[in-house]
Amino acid sequence: MTKKEFLHLGDIPDDIKYRERRIKKLEEMLSDGPAAVSDTVQSSTDAGDATILCHATVRGVDESYFDKLHDLNSLREDLEKLNQKYNLQYTEAIRKIETAKDAKIRKALHLVCIEGYTYDEVSRKLNWNGEGDSVRMAISRWVEENF
Repeated sequence: MTKKEFLHLGDIPDDIKYRERRIKKLEEMLSDGPAAVSDTVQSSTDAGDATILCHATVRGVDESYFDKLHDLNSLREDLEKLNQKYNLQYTEAIRKIETAKDAKIRKALHLVCIEGYTYDEVSRKLNWNGEGDSVRMAISRWVEENF
């Protein structure tokens, strides 16, 4: 896991939620199945010595349904891969955070990197001396030393 991935793990659950919403919306769009389409065309048939002109109705399904179905399946696969990657990174991040010797740094790392809190929120929550900048600097120093 890179420094950047570690620092942004808290963003992944929201990304997964948005992907799940898009998948659900696509599923709703496709729930009725493919739309039936038809068209009437001119045709001709041979009847012995004469050619007869007539009309024929051609029926089928709208091909865009299958494109959307393919997109839906692709999104599902992407989401599954993202969930697997997130689970691995989450476990790795927890192990890494647990190596921090200072309990306050461990809490700050968890809140910022795993739960997605802002530095200012962590500063207030942990009664950190100073503003969010001091939390940001402490986390940055720890990340530089440990990645």
